[in-house]
Amino acid sequence: DLLSDLPERARREAALVVDPRGNVLGVIGPRQHRAGVRRGAATRCFEAMVGIDHLEVVSGSVPATALVPHLARLGFAVVHVGGHVGIVDAHDLGRQIRVWRLADGIERTWTGNATDAASDR
Repeated sequence: DLLSDLPERARREAALVVDPRGNVLGVIGPRQHRAGVRRGAATRCFEAMVGIDHLEVVSGSVPATALVPHLARLGFAVVHVGGHVGIVDAHDLGRQIRVWRLADGIERTWTGNATDAASDR
């Protein structure tokens, strides 16, 4: 698809780019989206994405601070947790930091599962 056809949410957050069969080709984040838009209205997602062969996958067991270099470089990080792969972008980490600040003084551990993520937003 063209970058201009992406829904608003996909323009603000990282999203997977897939081929017609559903195979993952890469990831496009806000930085890649903006760079693609600067190239022109006819830029396709696959032309702006970070290809899957250029992605480094981070283990879900590492502390969130390990994501910072990926966020600084790409604007997102690819995380592997128990047989699943997910994308964490700066917005996700920012939301989680706000939750931790709201719970200041209360010991909290975020497991990173979908139930926790939905309740934290």
